[in-house]
Amino acid sequence: MSDLKTDKSQEAFNNASKNIPGGVDSPVRAFGAVGGTPLFIDKGKGAKIVDIDGNSFVDYVCSWGPLILGHADDYVVDRIIATLKKGTSFGAPTTLETRLAELIKERVSSVEKVRMVSSGTEAAMSAIRLARGYTGRDIVVKFDGCYHGHVDALLVKAGSGAMTFGSPTSPGIPQDYVKNTVVLPYNDVAAVESYCRENGKKIACIIVEPIAGNMGVVPPKDGYLEALRKITERDGIVLIFDEIISGFRVAQGGAQELYGIKPDLTTMGKIIGGGMPVGAYGGRADIMDRISPTGPVYQAGTLSGNPVAMAAGIATLERLGEKGIYDDLEIKSLRLAEGMEKAAMDAGVSTFHTRVGSLLCTFFTDSEVYDVESANKCDTALYGRFFHGMQERGFYFAPSQFEAAFVSAAHTQDDIDETISAAREVMQTLSGSVKTFVPVSENILEKYDELAEFVDSLSSLFVKAEEMMGLTMSGFKKHDRKILEKAELLGKEIHEEEISLTSSLLEKAKTVSSPELKGILSRLISKGSHIELIEDNVLKLLKAVRNKVDGSILFSDKAVDELDLLFSSTKDILKSTGDALVTKNKALVQHVLEKEKALSKKALEFEIVHDDRLISGICAPQASKLYIDMTNAVREINWHVRQVLDRLFLL
Repeated sequence: MSDLKTDKSQEAFNNASKNIPGGVDSPVRAFGAVGGTPLFIDKGKGAKIVDIDGNSFVDYVCSWGPLILGHADDYVVDRIIATLKKGTSFGAPTTLETRLAELIKERVSSVEKVRMVSSGTEAAMSAIRLARGYTGRDIVVKFDGCYHGHVDALLVKAGSGAMTFGSPTSPGIPQDYVKNTVVLPYNDVAAVESYCRENGKKIACIIVEPIAGNMGVVPPKDGYLEALRKITERDGIVLIFDEIISGFRVAQGGAQELYGIKPDLTTMGKIIGGGMPVGAYGGRADIMDRISPTGPVYQAGTLSGNPVAMAAGIATLERLGEKGIYDDLEIKSLRLAEGMEKAAMDAGVSTFHTRVGSLLCTFFTDSEVYDVESANKCDTALYGRFFHGMQERGFYFAPSQFEAAFVSAAHTQDDIDETISAAREVMQTLSGSVKTFVPVSENILEKYDELAEFVDSLSSLFVKAEEMMGLTMSGFKKHDRKILEKAELLGKEIHEEEISLTSSLLEKAKTVSSPELKGILSRLISKGSHIELIEDNVLKLLKAVRNKVDGSILFSDKAVDELDLLFSSTKDILKSTGDALVTKNKALVQHVLEKEKALSKKALEFEIVHDDRLISGICAPQASKLYIDMTNAVREINWHVRQVLDRLFLL
């Protein structure tokens, strides 16, 4: 544990409090959620920041997301300096605005035109005004727990019912300002469908964080974004994705690329400014052309398109276009997420972990987090202890349970490993004592008879997943659509069984009195979600195979052989996992994990090589995309297998 000095930060905070409300210019910086005095930062380089007392930290806040390349990236800084020497602002067009707009359009396929502004709040406010002007409607639908800046009409909470007009969450916002804002629960398709069936023709827009990042990191449930797209298209509602956090963070094209959904408008910020103040909104040309001066909807800004911010954003996006940068972020983020999860598990601390790309969160709760209500069940005091424990050891996380952690390209493997090591120490202090769980493979099943039934159900799901994989392989080799249809039916059956199993586990967890058994059941519940994701990715693989068969798309013999190897190996891993669960054989589990890691590495190698061939024009684009979709699905299937085994056997 480091000797953390805070005298200078304390003095600086006292002085700031005399001149700035609360001593900070943004509330979360005040450490109100975790207690203590905020640290005043002096400088940063790469993955590290240094405060005015000389303490150095590995930083996972990254200026709340923009610094995906790390602090003071040389390429970005050089471009900023070169632009500064020409001037700071002109109030006139520069070619830098156009260049950044071009880079955004190249990577975010839904954006045909884009308007630069100076903040994410301004982007959200402008996009909503545009949606209202375009549709001639007034009602705005947002989701509880999603934050879109401090716009009066959006700074609202849900009312007394699940589908109500919002109530202001801050003094200074008249009720009239929010009377046309409806707040619905996040990740609840039924609530959206119900409200829109009755009021769809009155709604101007639905605005959503496709990956919620302001109640912790909460990914969308399977089918949620697809449902929003379908409902908005049906009712003529403008769908706005708030990608201020997720944009360029989880993929080049943001969450919409990751999930394959095109919104009508997108708000952006953070990364597109490379750490400088910036915002943007863009989308369909017919909607964007309604903005002044080409249309009647007014929006303006003195510093919009500021050349220094544009230069920083251009440099950042250019660097993000370098080969392998997102693959590297994925590897490091996965390592950190898995290490943090295991650290908590080994210490007996109840946590729920989420991750999408380099965006991740550790929730201090014993249940799944999927909306603001479930997030609010977290033990925020325990998170505060975790935060300070990590800070004392030289690691800087967000001073709030309900914020994200960010991994940057500047973080090294050593940074990640040292963070995990520190997390293990801190988690053990949180548990009160080092607590060792007995793995399921030893005597837990003998102690709790009801667990055997649940583990057998898990085993049955893996057997069916293996059968589904076998049908997919057969359909792939024989180009037989009927075989693929059988696989789809089996997938639906697995899905229903997984829902039933999770429901049974939840009911059981409510009634048991043993803390040990309750903890084991909680881990089994989390495994249910991983089995659902295994099934989801087998279905994605199946869809890609079906598209190949239906489109008579040809692969090279080498590509067929590579995919056959991945498919057959995955089928074997699924079968071995089922066997391991039935026999409770820890040695077999270890063997499966070794095979899984080798296969995931091979799939990534194949994918990178094929991606290179696509870029160089050797492969047909349609065939290449399907190949990459298949290899990616294989990696995802096997990653979730690993999560089930790691959690169940506590390896």
